[in-house]
Amino acid sequence: MKLITVVSVLTKPDEYFYQFLISLAKYKHKPLLIGLGEQYAGGNFKLKKIKQLAKKLEGHTAYMLYTDCWDSIFVEEPEECALKFESMSVNALISGTSVCHPLPELSTFFPDKGKNKYINTGGIIAKPSEMIKLLDFLDVDGHSDGIDDQAILSRAYVKDSDIFKIDSDCQIFQTLYNANSDLEFHLGKGYYNTVTNTYPSIIHGDGGTRLEEVIANVHLLETSPLVEMY
Repeated sequence: MKLITVVSVLTKPDEYFYQFLISLAKYKHKPLLIGLGEQYAGGNFKLKKIKQLAKKLEGHTAYMLYTDCWDSIFVEEPEECALKFESMSVNALISGTSVCHPLPELSTFFPDKGKNKYINTGGIIAKPSEMIKLLDFLDVDGHSDGIDDQAILSRAYVKDSDIFKIDSDCQIFQTLYNANSDLEFHLGKGYYNTVTNTYPSIIHGDGGTRLEEVIANVHLLETSPLVEMY
């Protein structure tokens, strides 16, 4: 059984997709992608596709890690993500961000855990079985494809904050929106978050944040990308 499989939903190659593949190829990791050629119908469409992948991977990989493949770069090997997650003793971990989007009215209901205490669905890690449980709890199959995925997860979280944990310390997931000034690039070590005192594994250019500096710093070479389609 594999330790970890990186998965994503891709309907068409986007701006940073090739760099995403190269960042994983550096670590000899081949992501599993789903959705090529389909019409991207919205956030809950993405969640339904993640559930399909979780069912495929159950019994074949210890952990699955979803990240948005069109604006994310790995700066540590996926196996390190698995080890970090394993040490947390949580069922599922979701990327944190400083913005309560798209439901700012819920911001006061989130526990005060620092700057990145809100939900960003560009990064999720769990065992496949736990991913299925979470998505069943969210009733993704009962919602239309176009419903915002962060809205679904935010509403669920304010009702029961134990269903998953938010990576508010940016141990694995680092969103860039409103966070560029928090980061320092340490040669030979990677990106250091000066607010949380952590070295995140994945840099996510959410909110249209540019990734050129990240790509230059981590020296993404023209390695042949590796990919598997579902």
